[in-house]
Amino acid sequence: MRGLQAVLGCMTYMLIMDAVWIGNVALPLYQRTLKAGVTQNNTVNIAIAAVLVYGMIVLGLMVFAASLVRESNWLSDSLFWGGLYGLVTYTIFSGTNLAIFQDWTLLLLATDSLWGVVLCASSLSIYHAILYR
Repeated sequence: MRGLQAVLGCMTYMLIMDAVWIGNVALPLYQRTLKAGVTQNNTVNIAIAAVLVYGMIVLGLMVFAASLVRESNWLSDSLFWGGLYGLVTYTIFSGTNLAIFQDWTLLLLATDSLWGVVLCASSLSIYHAILYR
């Protein structure tokens, strides 16, 4: 039961933090940088994408990062392995965008990659804080 609570807590934290990040930093930055603009997709597509993306990020955190965290050193391990996972996954996304989209910049790549580190490191820490409380 505690494991489920920890996963749900991690996912809830991630959704809230990313909503704040997207609304206040990422979207305005994308709108200023991308000449083609940022499309305003319909609500159903946004909901489907959110469930898929955040579900996969949390699944990846659990499979590839949480399994490396030692209970005796959970905070620093969570920050390290979660941050590394975030760096890898967000840099893959943003690096692919840099290769594909003409207006994608190194600033967007760096910003997204650093956000991935912060979000995934803190999310995995929240997961373990709930799990081990």
